Amino acid sequence: MKASTTDVQVNFWLNVEDYPRIPEHNRIRSDVMNNVVQALVKHDFYLPADIVEVKKLN
Repeated sequence: MKASTTDVQVNFWLNVEDYPRIPEHNRIRSDVMNNVVQALVKHDFYLPADIVEVKKLN
């Protein structure tokens, strides 16, 4: 875990008999991840931005 990350673990079950091909698995996984992010943002849970430190050198 890095200083500017939020780690969320979501587990779900996929019946491989209903979705036998790997490209379908990848699409469903991507849809699940996008839906989780959208739900978090919808409920005012914002993902952190990167922290940038600026130093003035003499």
